[in-house]
Amino acid sequence: MCWTRHRSFRQQFAFWQWIASYYCCSLGEVMIAALPSHLKLSSETRIVPGPRLEEALPSLDDESYLIAEALTIRHEISSEDAKKILGRQTVYPLLLSLVQDGVITFREELQERFKPRTVTAIRLHPRFLEQREHGLPEVMDELNRSPRQLEALMAFLQLEKEKHWISKAEWMERAQIQEGILRSLVKKEIVETYQQEVSRLGTGPGEDAASWTLSEHQQNALDRIQSLFREKETVLLQGVTGSGKTLLYAKVIEQMLANGHQVLYLLPEIALTTQLVSRVEQLTGRNVLTYHSRLNQQERVEIWRAVMTKPDIIVLGPRSGLFLPFFNLGLIIVDEEHDGSYKQQDPAPRYNGRDMAIMLAHLFGQKPFSDRQLLLWKLLQCPD
Repeated sequence: MCWTRHRSFRQQFAFWQWIASYYCCSLGEVMIAALPSHLKLSSETRIVPGPRLEEALPSLDDESYLIAEALTIRHEISSEDAKKILGRQTVYPLLLSLVQDGVITFREELQERFKPRTVTAIRLHPRFLEQREHGLPEVMDELNRSPRQLEALMAFLQLEKEKHWISKAEWMERAQIQEGILRSLVKKEIVETYQQEVSRLGTGPGEDAASWTLSEHQQNALDRIQSLFREKETVLLQGVTGSGKTLLYAKVIEQMLANGHQVLYLLPEIALTTQLVSRVEQLTGRNVLTYHSRLNQQERVEIWRAVMTKPDIIVLGPRSGLFLPFFNLGLIIVDEEHDGSYKQQDPAPRYNGRDMAIMLAHLFGQKPFSDRQLLLWKLLQCPD
């Protein structure tokens, strides 16, 4: 396990322990709220032959014999298979009796629920790896009788200079070819197809923010924020709508990213994320990841992986973003911190996202807790 992941897990587990203690819930309830469902372990019950299967066959009733016969043929079946074999939904009482008689046993099989997204990509056939310079000219001479195939190969070689890998769709669009030409080149062992893993995170970097300048009042506010951060870990910024708070946030975010830190930008509502993502990307010129309940489980897992591995990213979303496995967190912005949407009512843990953000910042901060805060921490960890 790499050091960054180890540190991420250590910080995250300490945060979970504090949440469970402070908000009077179990650690398991915190884990359920924090983890995407595709990262939670699940298993499928598999039915396999028991030690007495062969000798018990003659004395089994009809239904039990059907299960035993299936195992002698397939050696392993699932509980769903057993339901289909018997033609009914309730099979566990029968299966448990067979387990007690030693006819069958159960085996739990862990299932990987996350499936990476892949696209079909194109590369030169492996036979060109060692003799590319000699092999390709010969192939091109042979393709002189097939001009479209030769054009397709030339387009591929041009793309190969521009990109680390080439998708099938991109090549076909660049070369303006049909599926038949691709099949011919594959059949001639000139190119081959393979599956390339790609990200589901569709956002991209924004524009260069060098031209964005602050007004005099905004610059004074930014200087004051930077001054306070040298003394304190929490700063409250007050301003009416349209006063340019987002631009100030962007300037502070730029400084954090330049120092190699991660940034978490919290919003009270999911509905605000779309318009703010494009705004922050324009101001910072950086890619912004969004994390919220409307993402599918595969996308959530990919964001978790990105947060665990990328040291300088911006994550934007509602209160659930606090549960992400940061390892190099430098700044948390709680926009509209007075909004009631930061409070989780049901199910447990019932928490205040603003207060959790302050605690998470403490866990990553360089300054120690005060004596009062440290005493509170010890009391929560040792209630008796």
